[in-house]
Amino acid sequence: MCDSLIEVLAEVWDHFFTETLPTLQAIFYPVQGQELTIRQISLLGFRDLVLLKVSTGKACPLRHKQRNNLAAVMEVGSRANAVQSG
Repeated sequence: MCDSLIEVLAEVWDHFFTETLPTLQAIFYPVQGQELTIRQISLLGFRDLVLLKVSTGKACPLRHKQRNNLAAVMEVGSRANAVQSG
C-alpha cells in the first residue's frame, strides 16, 4: 500500500509539473498578478491541496530518492509562500 501511494503521488506530481502547470501558465500569462506568478500560485495550490493532505511521513518509509523529490516539491512551495508573505 505504501509503495503504491508514493508511486501514485509521484505520477500526479509529474503530470501536474510537466503538463498542467505549463498549460496554466500559458492560459493565464496575460492576467498574472504583480505579487505571485501563476507558477507560484499553482505550486502552492498543489502543495496545500495534495501534498499536505497525504501523510506519508509516519505511514510510509520513503526511499532516499522519494524523500528528496518530496522535499524539493515542498521547498518550491515554501519559496513561493515566502514571496507571498514577503
